[in-house]
Amino acid sequence: MTSYEPDQFSMNALLTYDQAAAKGKQLYTAILNGDSPESRFLDHQHLQQHNYTRSTIARLTPFPLVHTIIAALGQGSHDLPIEVTYYHKSVIGDDDYTKLYATFKNIVDRPNGFIIATENMKYNNHTTQSIELNYWSDIAFLAWTEPAADEEKRGGDLKYVLRWAITNKDTVEVTSELLANYRVEKGISDEEWNPVWPGISFDADSEQGHALLGTPNGSGVAWLLL
Repeated sequence: MTSYEPDQFSMNALLTYDQAAAKGKQLYTAILNGDSPESRFLDHQHLQQHNYTRSTIARLTPFPLVHTIIAALGQGSHDLPIEVTYYHKSVIGDDDYTKLYATFKNIVDRPNGFIIATENMKYNNHTTQSIELNYWSDIAFLAWTEPAADEEKRGGDLKYVLRWAITNKDTVEVTSELLANYRVEKGISDEEWNPVWPGISFDADSEQGHALLGTPNGSGVAWLLL
């Protein structure tokens, strides 16, 4: 997933592994306790009010690996992508937002309990007031809970969130350090190292799990679950 947070255009990662682990531990505790404040954006009318436009794509042909991942998890067919986009200049109430570009593309498979974040970009224009509905977790929640005309596509609980093609600098740096430490701990040589799907799993309540949850991409998932 392409994910840009407030420091999205910094050339250097600002989040350390220890900071990510500490943040992730707090988020994990909040998820378990269920005592965090609820998002203000629970009504789908908020998308229109904030000048989002919606389009859908019916097939997943550009993402063949997705089918492999879903099959490995024992799931069925995969369709019903949802793309919500926000572009250009927008007037909301008395506020004028100029060139606040944002694109949120999320594949939503309700029958199988999947959200796949494929390309998500928020852009903070520091010359104007930032738009409030500009976080992946809020958009993903609205996409997941969007009313479905087809009863078979209403689905049930959210089971999996897949972050596709992560490029966020902080997430990449923290994950790279985590995997480097893992290799040293397990004594894995270059020849043995093959970090591709299904990859490596970490318990959510481990230090590594906390560190992943505390990254920009991981914290988005945490806020979606809160």
